[in-house]
Amino acid sequence: VYHSLPYAVEVDWNHRQLLGGEIQLAFADANRFSINISNNSMALYIPLTPDKKGVLDLKKLEITGEYRLNEWITGTNYRFRIVKVNNERKNSRDFSFRLRSDFDLAEAYSKRMKVELLKKESSILSLGLESQMVDKDKTYINKLIQVYQERELKVKNQTSINTAAFIKEQLKSITDSMVFFEDKLQSYRTRNESFDLKEQGSAVYTRLGSLQDNSAAISLKIKYYQSTLAYLEQDR
Repeated sequence: VYHSLPYAVEVDWNHRQLLGGEIQLAFADANRFSINISNNSMALYIPLTPDKKGVLDLKKLEITGEYRLNEWITGTNYRFRIVKVNNERKNSRDFSFRLRSDFDLAEAYSKRMKVELLKKESSILSLGLESQMVDKDKTYINKLIQVYQERELKVKNQTSINTAAFIKEQLKSITDSMVFFEDKLQSYRTRNESFDLKEQGSAVYTRLGSLQDNSAAISLKIKYYQSTLAYLEQDR
């Protein structure tokens, strides 16, 4: 009956809910129906601890009775409503449903899902489910892949942003270093406007050559970081 029922069950997951047991609906006419619980294997969903199941006292449940479409059915431990989504069906159709939390569904699918490498040493995975409801599980697998791809894109974008920020910080540090060495070189030249080339020339030119080599190396690093930064920003 996947996607074929004329009704949908809307659940308020911010409210306590009944989990596990089969909730039966029997229609009296096109808009009125009665509810009955067919078994006692039910647990309680509590929003504050969604990964755990609470104990349910079925004697205090008091959910059986007659209700109408589109109206919220609310009690201490439940809140949901039955909404008509397909107006083409004129005849009411009795059906039953059971509520399952996200954690229950995730656990169930993780146990059923088969994940294998498409080929040895390959980065491509093969996902499979053995299913009695093929359309439903195809929808699940397609959504799983979509969410995974969106997550990977988000991680890659964040990595690019972090890398770009790091490179900008490195560029600032290298630029500050170049300004510092240029100031030192200019100060040295100013202080030593005249000197004896015979005694100091060799040392001065050696130091000058070293500073020029440092300047060239730093300039090369700046060009590398600028090129990498431009590539990352374009890729992002």
